Amino acid sequence: MYNSFDVNGLYSIAVYVIDGNGAMGIPRTTTVTRTGGLTSAPKPSITANGASGTVDLKTTDKLTVTIGLDASGSVGINADWWLQGALAGFGQYYYDVMSGAWTWKAGNSVTYMGPLFNLSQTEVFRVSGLPAGTYSFSFQVDTTMNGKKDGQVYPDSVVVSVSQ
Repeated sequence: MYNSFDVNGLYSIAVYVIDGNGAMGIPRTTTVTRTGGLTSAPKPSITANGASGTVDLKTTDKLTVTIGLDASGSVGINADWWLQGALAGFGQYYYDVMSGAWTWKAGNSVTYMGPLFNLSQTEVFRVSGLPAGTYSFSFQVDTTMNGKKDGQVYPDSVVVSVSQ
């Protein structure tokens, strides 16, 4: 379900009028057709060792995080791309593409600003020997390209639980 008119299609709108006594009148309804937006919502995906949801690892295991994007009917729509990680004992990190670094940096900034496109599964993080703890990674796109999470946000996330 969408809470905005980002996706192309037919929408039904009802307007209710309430008088000074709080009595509600009969609604006035109409339909509108949205064009020029998304024909389907983008679908980001993020996995840890090929799995989604929660992944359990040992401290001796290797962790590989990959992302992908099925842009489908949203190809070419400008968006903010967010790839973030919260690493136990290390704080918040984001993947920096904007500066040309293509690496993880401390903080909580936008990863990339630009048009949506189909992205096949791409490795963004690989490490062995993580300390025990909980690590979360998220990949999100929002369709108001301004470096803030304030548009329609399309998210996916994975949690990695590392134990002895």
